[in-house]
Amino acid sequence: METPPPYIPSKPKSKTGLVIGLVIAAVVVCCVAPIALLGGGAAWLMNNGQSFMTCTMSYTLVPKAVTAYVKKNAGTLPKAAKWQDDVRPFYKKINTRIAEQGGLGPFKLAPVDGDWGCAEAGETSGMAFNTEVAGKKLADIKDPANTIMLFETSKTGKNLAFKYKAEPYEKSPKMMGTAEHRGWFVVMASGELYVFGKDGKRAKASSNTGMDLNVDDL
Repeated sequence: METPPPYIPSKPKSKTGLVIGLVIAAVVVCCVAPIALLGGGAAWLMNNGQSFMTCTMSYTLVPKAVTAYVKKNAGTLPKAAKWQDDVRPFYKKINTRIAEQGGLGPFKLAPVDGDWGCAEAGETSGMAFNTEVAGKKLADIKDPANTIMLFETSKTGKNLAFKYKAEPYEKSPKMMGTAEHRGWFVVMASGELYVFGKDGKRAKASSNTGMDLNVDDL
């Protein structure tokens, strides 16, 4: 009788793709689906929605890098002058881990060494740190769920930092190749991602602000 081949257990599948899919799905349902239906369905969504999804994921993962920085620096947020430089090593590790777990397919995050922000429908925007919270202890922020930490701005460049002031909705990037503006992204000190709409009210841009990543060991 032949000896049966040894049992080799299969490697567990990464959950990153699933979590990323859930984040994308949440964004699509919340903010994109109505426009997609008007523009030709799934094919239109893939052709025009890639930059929107990429932008959303960048505003999801940079805050995770900020959280990792805070954990390594006695609970203190980065200082305004070089916040991006200070956070970059953690953001780089997040990018590396995502690549190790299969990557993001057609989606690309804000470049590790470049300007952080968005490029949508031929328009570019930057990511800025609110100087009113920069350098503070995170625990000292009284209402982190309603205090803006990072925000999208019409300015571009590295280490953008200034006091938050809402820019006009009409100047916000266009929504996925349409004539409609999508509003401005903001990230609260709690890490939650929102977008300010035409009515000046904020809406959650994703139901899940984290990927399958543990910032404790970054």
